[in-house]
Amino acid sequence: MKSIRTIIAVSLIPAIAVLGIYMYSKKDIKPATTVGAVVNISTNEAHENNKASGNKIDALYSDGAVSINEMKKNSDLIVVGKVISKEQVSEFSVRSTVSVEKAYKGKSTDEIYVLEMAGDSLLNVGEEFILFLGVQGDNKENKYFIKGGIQGAFKKDSNNKLKITDNIMRADFDKLKKDKNNDELSIILRYIEE
Repeated sequence: MKSIRTIIAVSLIPAIAVLGIYMYSKKDIKPATTVGAVVNISTNEAHENNKASGNKIDALYSDGAVSINEMKKNSDLIVVGKVISKEQVSEFSVRSTVSVEKAYKGKSTDEIYVLEMAGDSLLNVGEEFILFLGVQGDNKENKYFIKGGIQGAFKKDSNNKLKITDNIMRADFDKLKKDKNNDELSIILRYIEE
């Protein structure tokens, strides 16, 4: 009985593999070959791609980071700013206007646009953030995306405490802190400026 199970199991493995390859070949899907790749789709490019492919995605996807230092190095712009408006620009994307208090890396205008996936939007009007950003498309329209999705948005509260939603970034930030009662905002800003 045990040998029959072995024969069946050994026979099924190649059959499942062949079926998987066949099903994969019928879909127009390309496997990801790199980890942490950035895909930037500007609104115009997305619109053209949507017409050609039938997709309705006008948003973006970003690379993840394993540390604040890595995110700092990979960011095109790091700012402290306040969300002054927010609008849904498509079924899948939200654009927030952020009034920039100060740029710590890169060059910024007084206001920038930050694009997010509609279902995963972190930015809310009236809230202040430290944002680690990547350039969206050719950036002619001053648009950015949050690096690592939720990883690159640190919400600042009135007591200068930071709400860091991503567990990896929170754990890395906690390593930077020597005393848990320190002003978290000052700690992260000093680190970014180094």
